[in-house]
Amino acid sequence: MASSALRNRYHHRPQPPAGRSAINLGTAARKQRGVATLMVVMALFFIISLVAAYASRNLIFEQRTSANQYRSTQAFEAAEAGVDWALAMLNAGRVDANCVPTADSTFDSFRARYLTADPVTGGFAPVTWDSSGIGVALRASCVRDAAGWSCTCPSTGVAALTVPTGAGTFPAFRLRFELGTAPGLVRIVSVGCTAASDGCLNTGRGTAGDASSTVSALLALAPSMPTSPAAPLTVRGNLDVGAYPLHLANADAATNGITINAGGTVTAPNADLESVPGTPTGASIVDGDASLAGLTADRMFATFFGVARDTFKRQPSTVVVDCTGGCGTRLRDAVDRNPGRPVWINGDLDIDSDIVIGSADSPVLLVATGSINLSAPGARVVGIVYSQAADWASTGSGTIQGAAMAEGNLTGSTAPAIVFDPAVVNRVRLNYGPLIRAPGGWKDFS
Repeated sequence: MASSALRNRYHHRPQPPAGRSAINLGTAARKQRGVATLMVVMALFFIISLVAAYASRNLIFEQRTSANQYRSTQAFEAAEAGVDWALAMLNAGRVDANCVPTADSTFDSFRARYLTADPVTGGFAPVTWDSSGIGVALRASCVRDAAGWSCTCPSTGVAALTVPTGAGTFPAFRLRFELGTAPGLVRIVSVGCTAASDGCLNTGRGTAGDASSTVSALLALAPSMPTSPAAPLTVRGNLDVGAYPLHLANADAATNGITINAGGTVTAPNADLESVPGTPTGASIVDGDASLAGLTADRMFATFFGVARDTFKRQPSTVVVDCTGGCGTRLRDAVDRNPGRPVWINGDLDIDSDIVIGSADSPVLLVATGSINLSAPGARVVGIVYSQAADWASTGSGTIQGAAMAEGNLTGSTAPAIVFDPAVVNRVRLNYGPLIRAPGGWKDFS
């Protein structure tokens, strides 16, 4: 009995009141299950938050990358536009201070304003202005707004752009020229910016929130007449002026004083020829020249001008003038508006007034599809004239200072006096022609 009582004492467990034990135990279990669910939900929510934050970070990064790429592309396209614009301006005529074409002779061409051409070597150098004793290359600038591009082409000092007002970006570019590595070459540097600020355009470094790009391109002269004549008068066919006292002069020892270079026969018994001292009159005539006679008309044109006729006419620097019915004054005005550019003349050229076309510093290169006549005694042309007529029927008695060339025959009872000027001829050969883009450039972004 004692041991049984002792077992009952130590193994006795208190019992909950009747009707309550099952309910309390079930509530505790449910509370434990709710805490576990809450922990799982919080963990999942934390993971989802991390994923959303990472995705948002990537989205912001992509937006910033896209914005930077957009600004960089905009700056690069502005710099490239500057190079293309400069090429067009270099092969055009006179422009005013706003880079707009003008007939006002007080303004010069874009090429003459920003480049100097050596008439002896053919080298190009940038025009500079004095900034506190330091020669700084002149620069032209343009900025774009909703209405288009507006530019400034100063002949001295800095390029002062008028920055557009209002919302949006206003891309701009600024140009400068640098010495080339050889004659006939020049380097152009175009700085493009998404904002028209002098700080960016002058240094090529964009400010905060802006982009800049620098494009450097090498430009080369494509000579309008790479092979120049070596005599006052060059005729592929026959020369026949009858008894007319044709006056030709060539005192240039480098060309041996040749006065007439003809592929065929020369009939000019009364010609007044002046050559280098000690040269007999007849010795200055070269007739029956096989190098000329063996050329076709097309081949002769390509030999002296380096390209076919249509190509020469379509060159960006060539000015086309319609001379049907006479155009002496019209030609003079076209030459005055476009100094340093070759002129293609449709039809016969007849200068019937005492005018001077061209000068020693700015000679002309006239290429006519017909005959070239200086019918007025006081008419004067300084440069090189080239007639494509099969039979150049001369009726003029003016003066040509430079050289004259006939693609066919030259006949007539009168003819202009022609004085060979080697300086004029060399200037045309070395400095005239379109500037084109050549290999040797680079690009930079920031």
